[in-house]
Amino acid sequence: MLPPSQRIPTRFFSNKFIVISFLSVQIGFFAGCKKSVYNPSVEKNDNQTSVVDKKETAGVPQNGLDTEILKIHSSSSGKTLTVSVQLAVSESQQQMGLMFRKSMPESEGMLFVYPRMQRMGFWMKNTLIPLDMLFIDRDKKIVAIIEDANPHDETVLSPREKAMYVLEVNAGFAKKNQLKIGDKVSWGN
Repeated sequence: MLPPSQRIPTRFFSNKFIVISFLSVQIGFFAGCKKSVYNPSVEKNDNQTSVVDKKETAGVPQNGLDTEILKIHSSSSGKTLTVSVQLAVSESQQQMGLMFRKSMPESEGMLFVYPRMQRMGFWMKNTLIPLDMLFIDRDKKIVAIIEDANPHDETVLSPREKAMYVLEVNAGFAKKNQLKIGDKVSWGN
């Protein structure tokens, strides 16, 4: 038996407390029984982070997405890089992202397109290749770079800066091409 100082007063075990506890356990149990790892994006206001939890499927990478030619203007090297990107525009496309891809050509990537500026977070669950993530604002300027995101890592990677687009490319791309915060990106013009 616990000493009196460590006992929980019985008033905490009211009928309301028991019912709420029971419902919480039931909801948690049923939520945990889903086959999908998808959790909806958090988009209540501009101060919150939107987490893209990539939806688990039968282990097949998505295909058939629209593509775009993207140009990145590196202020450090003076070069303009050309990257062919698949566009992840819908929520289901964004949830799936680059999951299950075994490789990706050096000059290719995926551009995640959002309707507004917001803080975002990504994880690498079921992503087989290491990636660099370039966070781009509404003015198409790089505002944050996450380098060498590890395959299968379920840690949410979320810079403090708000972005409207995220470009995922092979790991090492940003360093090799001397990309920095403030570099400009263009497409669709």
